[in-house]
Amino acid sequence: MTDGGAVDRVLIVEDEVDIAEELSEMLGEELSDLGTLDIHVENDFDEAERLLEIQAFDLVVLDVRDATRRGSTAHPNLQGRELYDRIAKTRWVPVVFCTGLPEQVSDLAQPPLIQVVPKNRLDDAVTAIREGLESGVPVLTRHITALVDEHVRGFLRDEIAPNWDRLGAVDRSQIAPVLVHRLAAWLKENAAEALGAALVT
Repeated sequence: MTDGGAVDRVLIVEDEVDIAEELSEMLGEELSDLGTLDIHVENDFDEAERLLEIQAFDLVVLDVRDATRRGSTAHPNLQGRELYDRIAKTRWVPVVFCTGLPEQVSDLAQPPLIQVVPKNRLDDAVTAIREGLESGVPVLTRHITALVDEHVRGFLRDEIAPNWDRLGAVDRSQIAPVLVHRLAAWLKENAAEALGAALVT
């Protein structure tokens, strides 16, 4: 399931420029039926990590070995796996490992949200990316984030701002616990209905 009016953002992290460009072109051609795709190619793993910290992507295509860093056949540089471990803790999104070392990440595979595809089978990578985008997880994540942001903004606008003078006289460290408590209570009562409505419109 994709969100008809939204743009699906895909980040390709691949140090081999020609492969990254070929995959990007294939996605633009073969996934056009999904709607608008915003495909960003990053050849540097460190820059990819920085982008993931400041931007929202719906799916990441991730190489495992960074050929620009030292490693050996016996002990390859597994920059992509290390990057996956870090982003999974901060901003989890579906991932397609597209790699010449599929055995190094095969234990992570949980289709359709985490898939492993050999780098020499880009057609399979396109299929895996389609499955990840159509899983519904990117749409659901987008709507949950928007719902929480909207509720937090409303609470700050309607509850905190008008009562700031009164709140200033008490321990301001209590504002965060109150916000979390109210947010949790509101989500428990309303989130399923609100998300259901958002996903069918």
